[in-house]
Amino acid sequence: MGSIYDLLILYPSEFQAALQPLINHKNAVGTRTLSIGLEQIYSHPAYASGRDVQEKIKLAIASAHRSFGIKYVMLVGDVDRFPVRYIRAWDANIWGHSFAPSDLYYADLYDETGSFSTWDRDNNGFFGEMNAREGWTTRWSELNHDQLELRPDVAVGRIPVSTVNELATAVTKIIAYETAGGPSWKRRLMLVTGDFENPRPDAEDIGQKFRQRGFEVVKHYYEDQAGWNDPAKLGQRAALLNTQINSGFGFVIYLGHGAEDAWANWFRRSDVAGLNNATKLPIVLAAACGTAAFTFLERTDGTPYYTCKTGGDYGCKCEDDALFQKDATFQAFDGSSASGFKLRSCNYPDRSVQRCDNSADLCIAQGTGLRFKTMPPQAGSLLLKFWLSLRSYNYPDRYLRHQQFNGELTPVTSALDQKDATFRIVPGLADSMFQNTFQFVSFESWNYPGWYLRDENGRLVLRRRPTGDHAFDCCATFKEVPGLTDGSASSFELYCRPGNFIRHRNYHLYVESGADELFKKDATFQKFRPQHDPTPDYVSLLQPDSNLYLLYSRVGTDLIAALKSLATDEDRVAASFRKLPGLASPNDQSFLSLEALVPQRALGIWRILSYGGFYLRHQGFRLKVHERRPIHLVDRPEPAAVQPDRFGFDGLGEEFLVKRPAGAIAYIGSYTGVQRHSYNMVRRFAEELSSCSNQARLGDLWNGALKRFKNIDFRDIDGRLKEGDWMGSAIFGHVHKMMLFGDPSLQLPIA
Repeated sequence: MGSIYDLLILYPSEFQAALQPLINHKNAVGTRTLSIGLEQIYSHPAYASGRDVQEKIKLAIASAHRSFGIKYVMLVGDVDRFPVRYIRAWDANIWGHSFAPSDLYYADLYDETGSFSTWDRDNNGFFGEMNAREGWTTRWSELNHDQLELRPDVAVGRIPVSTVNELATAVTKIIAYETAGGPSWKRRLMLVTGDFENPRPDAEDIGQKFRQRGFEVVKHYYEDQAGWNDPAKLGQRAALLNTQINSGFGFVIYLGHGAEDAWANWFRRSDVAGLNNATKLPIVLAAACGTAAFTFLERTDGTPYYTCKTGGDYGCKCEDDALFQKDATFQAFDGSSASGFKLRSCNYPDRSVQRCDNSADLCIAQGTGLRFKTMPPQAGSLLLKFWLSLRSYNYPDRYLRHQQFNGELTPVTSALDQKDATFRIVPGLADSMFQNTFQFVSFESWNYPGWYLRDENGRLVLRRRPTGDHAFDCCATFKEVPGLTDGSASSFELYCRPGNFIRHRNYHLYVESGADELFKKDATFQKFRPQHDPTPDYVSLLQPDSNLYLLYSRVGTDLIAALKSLATDEDRVAASFRKLPGLASPNDQSFLSLEALVPQRALGIWRILSYGGFYLRHQGFRLKVHERRPIHLVDRPEPAAVQPDRFGFDGLGEEFLVKRPAGAIAYIGSYTGVQRHSYNMVRRFAEELSSCSNQARLGDLWNGALKRFKNIDFRDIDGRLKEGDWMGSAIFGHVHKMMLFGDPSLQLPIA
C-alpha cells in the first residue's frame, strides 16, 4: 500500500490552533500531514486496550503507520504537556537503575514477528528493562530483558514546548527554514570539541564525511593550554561561537564534556541570548552529557521533584529505601556485656544472625543465633585516616566547617564545632566509578551522614545527596591538587567548573576563580587530624571465646559478611563498623545499624579513601555490606507520564530550539550522562548523511544513525558482557539517551 500521509502530528488540544499554520505549510510543500489530538486518542475505542496513555498513543501511531503509511511522527509537547514513556534503564553515570525517558518507544512499533511491541515482554509493568535487578549484567537476556528490537519503524521527533508562545516560535522556525530552500550557509558544518576523551580524531572523521557531500567544515577544537579554565576565556569562546553561528551554518556539532545547561568551557544556556541567527538556523548535534535534559532534575531542598505514576508527589526524602532501612537494622537481644549478645532482624524478628550452612558466611535464619561481643574497632589508628579536618593556610586557627548548612571558616572550640569540622573524604561522587581518577574527592559530613559539601551558585553548602542526581554529584566533586600557595598543602578544584576552587572570603566559604596571591592563600588548606575523634563511635564484633570477627570480604561484586580471623589491615578495616541508631527505628536504643568502611580499590591499589553509605544488611537472608543509595533499589516509583509545570526542566537543547527565534532548527543530544559512544552516534549520523539521497529528511538521517549504531556498535557489547564490564550496558543505553528535538520531516538540502 502506498503512503497516503507522510507526517503524523500528535498534540494536546491546547496547541491545535497554533499548529494550524504548520499543517497548512506542510501540505503546501508536499508533506502530506495528518494531525490528531491526544484527547481523541484517549477516548477512541480502537485504543482502549492500551494499558496507559503512552500505550494508547503508540497504538494510534501503529494504526496510522499500517493504514496511511506514515513515515514521520511529531510529538508536540514538553514533559508537562506530552506523555513520556519511562523505561527502567541502567546508567553508568548514576551507577544504577532509574526511570529514563525514551522516545524510541514511540518509534519502535513492532517486534521481530511483526506484532505490536509493548516493550514489556514479561508484562510486569516495567518497560524496556535493562540489566539484573541490582548492578549490571553479563548476559544479553538481562541486558535486553524485554527483548526489544530497537529498530525504529517511523522517525520520531519531539517539539519540547510548554506554552503556545513557544510552539509559535518553533512553528515559525520550521516554516522559515523550509521556505528558504537551500542557501549556501546550510552546506557549512561547524565542529567544536572539548576536553573529554580526546574527541579530535572523531571530529576529523565526522568532518570528512560531511566534506564528501560538499560541506565546508569550520573547526574550533580544544587546545590543551593554560587558560582553558579561565572564566574570561570562556566568555571569549562563547562570543566566538555566537559570531560564527550567526554567520550561518547548516550543522553545528559539539563533542566533549557537557551539563544540562552548558557545553563545558565553551557555551552556556545564557549564551544563547547572544545569537541573532533567526534566518540561519543550524541542526545541532551534541555528544555530551545532559544537554538535552527535558524531563526533571532531582532537587536538593527536600521538595518533590516529580509526580509518581501511581499518584502523589515523590520527593528526595528516600521513602523508597524503607526496605533497606529494615534490612540494615538489627536488635541486640539475649545478652549482657559479659556474655555478649545476639543480633535479630528488624523486619524478620524470628530470624537472627548465624552461619550459612555451617560455612563462614553469615545469614539471618531461624535458630539459636550467634553471640557477639563488642570490641574496640580493630582498624585502630587507621580510622583517623578516613576522617579529617581542613585547616586554613592563612588562618591556621580556623577550620573549614558547616554551620547552619553553609560552609564557614571558624575556630573550633565546642564539641559541635568539632563535629561540624570533621569530614570523610570519599572518592569523587561524579567520577568514582572510573579507576584512574585518583584526584577526585567529595566530603561527607560526620554528624550528617549522607550529606556532602557542594557548590550551590558559587557558595559552598552542605546538602543531602539525593537519589541518582548526576548534577548534584558533579557539584559535590572536587579535584585535589597541590596547594595553590604551598604545594605541601591542598587546594580543591570543582569538577564541573574547572578553574573554580573552594576558598574562604570574609570567613565564608565559596567556590570561585581567581589568580592573585590572596586568592591562592584563601584557596589553600592543610589536611589535619579530625577535630572530632571518630574512634569511640566504631566497634568490632567478636565471637566470644574465639579470634573470629564479623567482617566482609569481596566475592565478585558483592561484599559478603563472614566470620574470620584478622590477618591484614584490610581485614581490620572490614571488621570495623560505625555504630548508629537503627535506620528503621532510630528512637529505640535496642536497635542499631552498622555502617562499614569500604576503601576504594583502583588499579589494584587499596586506598585510604572510604565510600560513604555502606551498611551491614541482609538481602535474600544473606548478610552483606551494601550501599544505601535508593538508585540501586528496584521498587523506586515510576514517574507519571505528564508532569506538573513546576517539575519541568529546560536544558540547553530547549533553549536553542523553542525559547527564542534565534538558536537552532533541531537539537540532537542526551538527556543524561554519556560515554564516548555518543561520538559514534554522531559518526553514524554523518555516515548516513554521506550516503543518503538528495531528498533526505532529518528523521531519515536520525533513524539511519540509530540502525547503524545498533548494527555496528552493538557488536562490541558481546565482549564487554563476557568481561563483566559495565560499558556493555552503557553502549546499549545510548539508543535511548540520544534524542531528536525537532521536526523529523524537516527537508534537508543535501544535494
